[in-house]
Amino acid sequence: MKSNLKINFVSLSFVFCLLTMPFGTSYSQTETEPDRKIQFAQARKEMHEYFKTNIQPVLQTQRNKLDTYLSAQEKEEIVEIRAALKAMHEEHNALRKKGQKRPDFRTLSEEEKQERYLQRKAHRQLMNQAWEIAGNHETDILNLFEDIKQEHQQWREEIKAIMGKFKKKHPEQKDEENHKRHRSRHHKGPGHRAIGLLHSEVHFLLWAPNEDALPSINKEMDLSVFPNPSAETNRLHFSIKKEGLVKITLHKVNGDLVKTLLNEPKAPGSYTENFDISTLKRGVYMYKIVTPDGTISKRFVKE
Repeated sequence: MKSNLKINFVSLSFVFCLLTMPFGTSYSQTETEPDRKIQFAQARKEMHEYFKTNIQPVLQTQRNKLDTYLSAQEKEEIVEIRAALKAMHEEHNALRKKGQKRPDFRTLSEEEKQERYLQRKAHRQLMNQAWEIAGNHETDILNLFEDIKQEHQQWREEIKAIMGKFKKKHPEQKDEENHKRHRSRHHKGPGHRAIGLLHSEVHFLLWAPNEDALPSINKEMDLSVFPNPSAETNRLHFSIKKEGLVKITLHKVNGDLVKTLLNEPKAPGSYTENFDISTLKRGVYMYKIVTPDGTISKRFVKE
């Protein structure tokens, strides 16, 4: 069952690899790099919108159908497993936000080692519980995916067309993209939940169909700085969906305001602003952009 689902949907994974690839991926510093990064961001955004509009609704429908095969007890267990996994995930994120790095296992005390062992054991038990439910419905899940076989073929063709537009503009990056796409399979970026959704029946089972499969990719897509690191100048590329006042400010890494760079109304669309940073001291800085869509920030290094 597992291999069948992977064969059916692994061909879609490349779109999510592109969606999850960070802008920090290294490029050679050439004159065409800014244009390539803009096109890359646009391609990624277009595929994200394609997923949200065309793929996710179909998967949501199929996931809702799966509920009709689940018993009341199984549904209750799934809700409990989701809640427990979410709590573990939030605890992990809270530690990361505090700047706590993963410690060297060799430096942990016996009590800390035991605590981590129990955490891994608890996670494994939850997933085993979920796999048991998924195993009870192997045929049901496989049939749900078989029912959308035609849609799957259409997705493949249309996604290839979207990617083709980007490759035609920058054919010299084909080999580089293949390398980065391979590397990004191991990068758990914002879209990794969507990849798992298409590759594993247990992730499909645990997915709440009323939730967004790509919940946090928009903010990462809508703001990029290049080159990064920068010495004399850099470019800030951003997109806005709502018309209104756009304010861009430059800050030190601790949040202190350096200066206001832009404060004017703009229509919906994509924009690129060039900024002179030659007078800044070396270090880490941050652009902050406030638009009617919300507030986004992006760090860069001044060489």
